[in-house]
Amino acid sequence: MKRVLTCLAVLALSAFVATSSFADDAPKKKKGADGGKGKGSPALAQVMKALEAANLTDEQKGKIKELAAKMKEATKSLADEGLTEELIKKRGELMKAAREAGKKGKDLADAAKEGLSEAEVAVLNKEMQAQGKFHKEVLALLTDEQKAALPERTMKAWSGPEKGKGGKKKDAA
Repeated sequence: MKRVLTCLAVLALSAFVATSSFADDAPKKKKGADGGKGKGSPALAQVMKALEAANLTDEQKGKIKELAAKMKEATKSLADEGLTEELIKKRGELMKAAREAGKKGKDLADAAKEGLSEAEVAVLNKEMQAQGKFHKEVLALLTDEQKAALPERTMKAWSGPEKGKGGKKKDAA
């Protein structure tokens, strides 16, 4: 159950990051989404906000910005495979409807795939894997004290499923 909930949290975060990445590709009419202040993507801003409590060093901030740039490129390459903002929104709508219908866990994850082709599910899974890799790389940059300062929800979502839990039980012979 924890594994499914963690996957769903990662899915929601990845949908936000991917949507933000696609939003950056839109033509900018004014000074940009950041008001011309040059602060970067909204996805990076969200990650940096989540890490505020960790009191990052300038070196860590620079490395996280590099990782975010790599993540943005990975997301853009997935666009060639069919990842679109509309597809991400569709998955979000399916998940919202399933949650409102009272679905949880595996049923919720399965409902988020209903009406999607195998190719769409595959590209969404790749996007989730890229997002999970990004979060794990960010966490690897932090000290134990910095990790302890992060909100529990952030740590659960970014750490991925706990190993050794939720697996199949061995039959006692």
